[in-house]
Amino acid sequence: MPVPLPGQFDADKMRTARMSLGINQAELAMRIGVNPSVVNSWETRGGSPSVRNLRRVASALGLKVPDLYHSDADAAGTLVDLRVRAGLSQHEIAQFLGVSQTTVSSWERGASRPTRDEICAFAKVLNTDRITVSAAVDLTANQHGNPPKRRRVIRPSAFTLTAASPH
Repeated sequence: MPVPLPGQFDADKMRTARMSLGINQAELAMRIGVNPSVVNSWETRGGSPSVRNLRRVASALGLKVPDLYHSDADAAGTLVDLRVRAGLSQHEIAQFLGVSQTTVSSWERGASRPTRDEICAFAKVLNTDRITVSAAVDLTANQHGNPPKRRRVIRPSAFTLTAASPH
């Protein structure tokens, strides 16, 4: 069973777009390959589509994923928010980045952090900048109780150079 999206799915926007195109729930369901009761659940019972179906709904209605999905987080949001707004599953982003889905999951749970190179690649895949991705990494980690470790500042006085020092 798909994990629910962490942000807010805008069912009203979906319904409005569907109605403006003159299609009913059954026709939308047929276009995206789901049962009509699923579309009804999204519109009336607070359900939300998986990332894959969110992408399909947006496409079928001539919208973009961010038109239907809004982050619960501040600013750009968490890593999950960035990925979902791009309409990508964990599996898809993992393939693009050349890492495992488990690695992406670990980043999104704040259990580990991507390297600088992985952040740059992530930004490229999402068509955004590395600052946005870095902020999302920090927000994700903080939400999961894994704030960045404080780095010890090494002062020049900690080093002593002598003639015998390797250069």
